[in-house]
Amino acid sequence: MDDSSQLRRVADLLEADPNLKPTTAIKAIGVSDPSTIRRLREKLKVEPLRSTGGGAGVAEFPAALGAAPQVSDRAPAPAGTGFASAGSSAGLAEASVSALSESETALFAKWCALGLSAVSSTLEAHVALMTDLLRTPQVACALRQQILFNEVAKALCPKRSDIRTFH
Repeated sequence: MDDSSQLRRVADLLEADPNLKPTTAIKAIGVSDPSTIRRLREKLKVEPLRSTGGGAGVAEFPAALGAAPQVSDRAPAPAGTGFASAGSSAGLAEASVSALSESETALFAKWCALGLSAVSSTLEAHVALMTDLLRTPQVACALRQQILFNEVAKALCPKRSDIRTFH
């Protein structure tokens, strides 16, 4: 799907206000569908906003136009294009941000695993408790009495002919 015009509008808003978050900028251009917001955010993450040298606020989005992002064989951009060269400090900042996001991703995965482990052990303890509770003589007797009461109630209630039965 070609989202280049929407992504350019989002880029203009983000350039105008650096403190603006991408989701807020996407909503500001009139997008309200959650799946569209998510798709635009993902496209912004895949190919970060890069201004052209003209300074006119126009951004390029190769990923939005269907081109796969090239990370490993990226050559330094010619001078004056606004792109960071391989040896510039912007390239180093970009590398440290990607390393930081990988560590944050690993930390997030560890926290999710810890949460799932806690839920799993809680459910196992609950099942063990309920199994033991149902096997106690008092509960077993109460359940047998309930079944007997239901059988007596069914026997005392006359069958009605106007009730449909499913065959």
